[in-house]
Amino acid sequence: MHTRGLGTSPPRRLGSGLGFDDTAKWQLQVETFNSTACLALKKRLLTTTSHVVLCQEHKLHGQALADFETWAGARGWKVVACEAKPGQGVGASGGTAIIARQWIGVLPQPTAVLDTRFDNRFVLAELEIPDYGIIDMVSLYLLDGDGMGAFNTQCLSYVGQLLEARTHPIIIGGDFQQPPQDMADSDFATQPQSDSV
Repeated sequence: MHTRGLGTSPPRRLGSGLGFDDTAKWQLQVETFNSTACLALKKRLLTTTSHVVLCQEHKLHGQALADFETWAGARGWKVVACEAKPGQGVGASGGTAIIARQWIGVLPQPTAVLDTRFDNRFVLAELEIPDYGIIDMVSLYLLDGDGMGAFNTQCLSYVGQLLEARTHPIIIGGDFQQPPQDMADSDFATQPQSDSV
């Protein structure tokens, strides 16, 4: 997971001294979760104590994604998602989502302005969280087997460009498809001036 402007050293409270309200009585919990399918994601949402789930590989598109959003809404969640890319047969590839408790304000952000190759690979939203203010969050799913190859490098560069001009703290959760140290050593970690946690 990558963060910008949030600090990473426990036991320091998330946001302490970084422009957030230091009187917050609760600790924001964000998790990243590669569900590999909708059923696992539903099970996770029923049991997690997190306030935000950054999901990768939900594999939903069309009516199935709309049905999932309805299901999640009935259980106290808001969903901002990009559709999975329909595959051959009954399969699908990718699909990411930012799933937040209903009391959190969520504003989806446009991501396909410049390049639609990555439509099923990431989603970006502003979350307005009581006591914490606005935090930009990204759920990112890189291409399996590409490591820091051309596709993943271009996808990371594109996400970095979208985030460069943003002024809020950033949390990026993802399935980066490579060892954490490779991500930490990449240009991406410095592009949005982020830290790996």
